[in-house]
Amino acid sequence: MRIRRTLALFLPVVLIVLPAVAGYSAITVKREFTLPTFQGYPYRPRVTGDWVIANQNSEKNNNSACQAVNVYNLVTGEATCALEGKAFWPEAGGNCAVWTVDPPSNIGAFLAQSGNVTPDCGKSNLVILDLAASRYYTPALRTRSAYQYDVWGDYVVWTGRGGDAPVCFANVKTGKQQTQITQGRMQRYQPTICGNLIIWLEDDDASNQQPNSVPLQLRAYDIATGRHINIPQDANVRHNSPCTDGKTIVWWQSKPNVVMGYDVKTGKTSKIADGYFPDIDNGVVVYMKHDSKVYGKDLKSGQEFLISKGISNQGPSFCGKWVVWTASSLDNKIHCAELSGIGSK
Repeated sequence: MRIRRTLALFLPVVLIVLPAVAGYSAITVKREFTLPTFQGYPYRPRVTGDWVIANQNSEKNNNSACQAVNVYNLVTGEATCALEGKAFWPEAGGNCAVWTVDPPSNIGAFLAQSGNVTPDCGKSNLVILDLAASRYYTPALRTRSAYQYDVWGDYVVWTGRGGDAPVCFANVKTGKQQTQITQGRMQRYQPTICGNLIIWLEDDDASNQQPNSVPLQLRAYDIATGRHINIPQDANVRHNSPCTDGKTIVWWQSKPNVVMGYDVKTGKTSKIADGYFPDIDNGVVVYMKHDSKVYGKDLKSGQEFLISKGISNQGPSFCGKWVVWTASSLDNKIHCAELSGIGSK
């Protein structure tokens, strides 16, 4: 990985284990700590495995003010710069992180300095970083660019932009085997992938240019079977931020803010908790509640527990035993909680 800036190792301070909310829970917070800070403001951290990836912006909560993409290793404590320049919405899954660069020509200039240029470099705006191998991939896309995207295992999934916005997926490293899984002119948003499941939001009004004004509907696709999954949901309610651990699909519906879940095996939809901005891994859901703190719920036991000591203003990301969020209005740092009593994926 090309590194222009490196911060010293950090030694997290172990805090007192937080008690569970509403009774005893087998899952508790072993410790909460903050990650090293570069100059500026961290934005929307994502965690996968033992890695955290986040934008570093020059202004609070302004992704257009991005100056770099940073990577943090939660085991070694090392923090490094993965890309200097303007980038958008990093996502992470498996061993990989993904983001876009504007303009795409900047990708080649950046990677040329480390000799990591590929033949397809700059043919799309997508950059994929294999975190374990410290290698970049820049696949050409059939849509020429990616608007929103996610990555997991061998696959990257993305949508195009505008009224004709197909959902596609392809091999992470080669960009080959590109498959379009949606048809028709529709607005599509927030694709996410885990295991064999791809999830996204859909607006059947291709002319609509204000997605926040319509109740987008949740869609799902099984890569292994090629089957589109029908998820029972309220057509009159806005659905937001879908995600999955490959077995359960979660999202939140607004007015009121409620975290919902769909069990792929049983086909049942149910309310999980009052809250918003959920994430899920291995049958445990994390989310924010109206007090702006981060909570978790074990779907197997049904018990809810408090995770964050303070408030969060950018929703949590969760993988394995790690939960990350920011409270940039307070300390401009990425917070991380290590959970105990939780199964491994």
